[in-house]
Amino acid sequence: MFLNSNLFSANSEKQWEDLDSKIVHKIDSLLGKSTLEQKLVTFGDIVYQTSLDIFGAKQHQTKCPPQRSKRQLEMDTLRKLKRKLKKQIRALSSEETNGLLVIWRQLKARHSALSRAESAGKKRSQKRKSQERVIRNPFQFARQLFQQPKSGTLTLVHNKVISGFQALRQARARAPVAGLEPAMEGCLLISRVDAADDSQTGTKVAVKKLHRPFQSDIFAKRAYREIRMLSHFNHENLIDLLDIFTPNKSLADFKDVYLVTPLLDTDLQKALKCQTLQDDNIKWLIYQILRGLKDLKPNNIGVNQNSDLKILDFGLARSSAEEMTGYVVSRWYRAPEIILNWMHYNQKVDIWSVGCIFGEMITRKPLFKGADHINQLNKILHLVGTPSEDFIKKIASKDAQTYIRKLPKQKKQDYRTYFAGANEEAIDLLERMLDLDPDSRISVEDALCHPYIVQFHDPEDEPTAPKFDSSFESLVDANTSGWRKLVYEEVVNFKPKQRPQDCGE
Repeated sequence: MFLNSNLFSANSEKQWEDLDSKIVHKIDSLLGKSTLEQKLVTFGDIVYQTSLDIFGAKQHQTKCPPQRSKRQLEMDTLRKLKRKLKKQIRALSSEETNGLLVIWRQLKARHSALSRAESAGKKRSQKRKSQERVIRNPFQFARQLFQQPKSGTLTLVHNKVISGFQALRQARARAPVAGLEPAMEGCLLISRVDAADDSQTGTKVAVKKLHRPFQSDIFAKRAYREIRMLSHFNHENLIDLLDIFTPNKSLADFKDVYLVTPLLDTDLQKALKCQTLQDDNIKWLIYQILRGLKDLKPNNIGVNQNSDLKILDFGLARSSAEEMTGYVVSRWYRAPEIILNWMHYNQKVDIWSVGCIFGEMITRKPLFKGADHINQLNKILHLVGTPSEDFIKKIASKDAQTYIRKLPKQKKQDYRTYFAGANEEAIDLLERMLDLDPDSRISVEDALCHPYIVQFHDPEDEPTAPKFDSSFESLVDANTSGWRKLVYEEVVNFKPKQRPQDCGE
């Protein structure tokens, strides 16, 4: 049976069998619809209508008595859920139109709090409170598939939960990546990244789907930049691009891009949650971050069991130009000059990000967990103190200058107290990284020579990448279609790199 007949004690087993047969009878019409949205909306209607049948519900009058019955509460919840379900289904279908969608579902047991309250003779207010909890979420999933997944050279499974419904998306790969199979069914990692087994080498790889790469000019340009940079760099602390593919057959249909890279054991963010890092581990990780520096946050940094580190994501990276434009960088790791200017900044913003990660390694929690850019700035100033007048004058925004001057004066925190247990050299490097003024903030080159990590410093083993051709950044007239064509050419012309025997090496 598709539904568990023992879930609702208030309804007979025959009613559940009738409901089950109704849903099964309508499966053909569900799967026969031409578009994904129609399939999903039809499914929502089926479950909604059959739920009304089983509850014996009817249209009720607009004016309801003050104390609503259990059935009225159930009906209200179902109607709200139907509206929410359709809205979220439409949002999903606009993103995930390629591949087979498989639906799971199961009705959830009725909440028994009301009957318990009544039998115990509790007060009227407690009854009313219990009524509000009746059938708060009527739908929940059982792992029963309407249709079994089709086979393919590569199956990527994406989980989506839609008001209690779970949708699985599949996409099959083109020939050059034959031999990749899912590491585990339904495996969904960070941000549309799936683990897969490479049958050629016997190792695991990560397969990342770029999220809606052609929804705008900015997204399309970002996708092209990431592919170009991943293809260009060859660095121990930067992730390698092993392959790139699309299941789409032509430029006219082109909308999905998948990147294949080595799979690391975890990311730094998860590692920090699971364990306290020893000082030697922190030194080694900070050194490796500085060695392959870019726009950073902990979940952009992969780590294996040997504490070897790779920077994973190039979506917001820029060329080595003196100044860069844009309001990027994740808020908690965002340098104050970005918050205050919103216009131009230089490479020192990455040093600030490293400092934030450095402090997080010591404390095991984000240093500046701001709710918005104003709150973020206030949290920064709470640690580093009110900036000098010389610094304030450098701020391009007059409004920002006025805001800073009106803030209450704050003294800089004692780092030795704030980061209790950290050694003196670590605190010195951290203070120099978290300097408000980018002009006096330590550079990457000086940080690599700092006493805290100098034991790892080897100029001959710190490669400088060949100059990256960033001329495409100046293509101001390129629209989404133009960037899409450039990305398609990169995918079609890509020559896969030799895959590592051990992706942790």
